[in-house]
Amino acid sequence: MEVKYCVGDRVSRDHGRRNGTVKYVGKLKGKGDTLWIGVEWDDGNGSHDGIYDGVRYFVSKRSTASSFVKVHTLDNTFYSLENALQIKYHAPNQEPLLSSSIQLLPSDDSLVDISSRNVVSVSSMQINRIENQVVASSMLKSVQVLDLSCNLFSDFSPILNLIETLPFLHTLNLSHNHFHQAQATSSAIPPHSRSKLKCLVMNSCLMDLESLGKLSARFLDLTELRLHSNAFETLDYSTDSLDCFISQSSSILALDLDGNGLKSFPKIINTLLPFSHGLQNLILSNNCFEVLDNSGNDSSADTYEQFRALKELDLSRNPVKSCDMILVLARFPALESLRMSGFTEIDGGVEDLSEDERRVRVRELIAGRLPRLKVINGSFVTADERRYSEKRYIEYRMKHPIVSNQAEMERVRVLATEYGMNIERLQKELEELNTNRQYIRENNVSSMKSRLIEVEIDLDTSVISQSEESGTMHSIKNQKLARKFPPSLKIVKLIQLLNGFVWNSSTIPDWKQNNFGLYLISSDNSNQYTRVDSDPTRDLAFYVNTFTLSSPANAQTNKLAFVLMKR
Repeated sequence: MEVKYCVGDRVSRDHGRRNGTVKYVGKLKGKGDTLWIGVEWDDGNGSHDGIYDGVRYFVSKRSTASSFVKVHTLDNTFYSLENALQIKYHAPNQEPLLSSSIQLLPSDDSLVDISSRNVVSVSSMQINRIENQVVASSMLKSVQVLDLSCNLFSDFSPILNLIETLPFLHTLNLSHNHFHQAQATSSAIPPHSRSKLKCLVMNSCLMDLESLGKLSARFLDLTELRLHSNAFETLDYSTDSLDCFISQSSSILALDLDGNGLKSFPKIINTLLPFSHGLQNLILSNNCFEVLDNSGNDSSADTYEQFRALKELDLSRNPVKSCDMILVLARFPALESLRMSGFTEIDGGVEDLSEDERRVRVRELIAGRLPRLKVINGSFVTADERRYSEKRYIEYRMKHPIVSNQAEMERVRVLATEYGMNIERLQKELEELNTNRQYIRENNVSSMKSRLIEVEIDLDTSVISQSEESGTMHSIKNQKLARKFPPSLKIVKLIQLLNGFVWNSSTIPDWKQNNFGLYLISSDNSNQYTRVDSDPTRDLAFYVNTFTLSSPANAQTNKLAFVLMKR
């Protein structure tokens, strides 16, 4: 039976591996009477944004997220929530009916009564409806964590009604389900039946603020809200829907707005002001913030200071233009943890620094600027690191002063006073510290070089003669090897290197067949030879230590001489 599709329907392809939303049903110019389905794919892997052959058939939020497909290429088997629960948890002896994603629960979990479960996941199971609310509620009566992500829901109402009947539910994941916008309403739900949901995950649902505003009335007890990748870049900060959403969600402690294309950090902070009394964790990574303050204007200081509970802030992978802008974050009075991974911008002509060196320098500048930070990019700031970073910060600011930035200059003065020294003395101390560090680095390099063993290997005339007699069979490239090697180098590895250095790669002789042997020459002019290839597992350090007992002078030079000759 042919499935009939309507705009807004959720569809899948390749047995649920790809989900999308129907945006158009009809004919295409130049394609005859064939029925085509215009689909906006959840994964964004399409070929256009609704335009085909110069004609726009629909509008997609993303430029290459859509494509036109024929009806027969789409999956025609879908499941209700009750069916999916039955398939996953009550059919242990059946072959898998779906090309499901990774199982989140042990395989024998299907033997346990579904109604007694605390955690249930039916992610990626081509679910598009709830047929019987009573049955679904009975099956999920004990659930605390419910994962419905990566399915085909388009209607929010049945899910909301189901949530109202689950008294223990505190975490709900609806990610990668695309719902009809502005559909949810709370007017018919009495206050006493509102959900006690604590954590709502709606990543990549492409929800608009109007819909979120209506949903918020259902979830007055939310403490964690995750809205990763919902394309809020066109968000209007003055809309009534946003005001409604924020006013109804003021209990939020953790808010994730990662990857939404947000462009103004100061505006976001102003917008989130109603959250300020309770918000503890704010994730704003992967957005489009180029500045963190309004061009040095201190008028927004009071706004930042009102976020007295904010302890964790993630600004990773934002195109922030200058390290100088970080100081504005000191206005958050309780900020303890900051993530800015991917940020390597430093002012003042340090183009010669490597990527790793720039990353270290940025960490130093962050620790020096923000005195209350305890964690940077997930690692703790030690007392020694903070002291050194603060001195580096003053050094940096002395080299690159910004007289017009009073906050920067005040920070420098405070630090100078704290360390009980004037700037000139501090600069001298820094120079001495840098000199000491440079000396330590050079000394380490020198020490490493001194530990290398100088190795010389000569070919005996007997080996050379035999090779020449055999013609090109064992043609010699070099008659002597002189290199420095670490003490840990094994003799077997030394032989491999010798073979590759002396002979052409295609003509390496068989040592055993040719009666070749590698011998260590005594350095005391006694013309004694010690064969070493008979025990190839020993390293160079063994022979250096052996010679140290008989020749202290040799130990000073760390030199070993070998000869390759016939046994």
